Amino acid sequence: MALSIDDHLAMQQLYNRYNHLLDYSRAEEWAACFTEDGSFEAPGVIPRVEGRAALATFCSEVMPGFKARHINTNQVFEGDAGAATG
Repeated sequence: MALSIDDHLAMQQLYNRYNHLLDYSRAEEWAACFTEDGSFEAPGVIPRVEGRAALATFCSEVMPGFKARHINTNQVFEGDAGAATG
């Protein structure tokens, strides 16, 4: 079954919440956007950070000095009720 409109809206909200929390260094809340074993990296810029505790530490130590703000546009989601990518 294809992704529903509710699925699309939920994923958009996750992307928006993720970036808002990251930009304002709300570390624990940002880390909660990930699964327990989730990871984050920006190849060539930020090495891979794995697990919620490490993600929260990264956000609290690195992001307070980050002065840019994320804007989400052109989101494309694909998948079904079992798995999706964006």
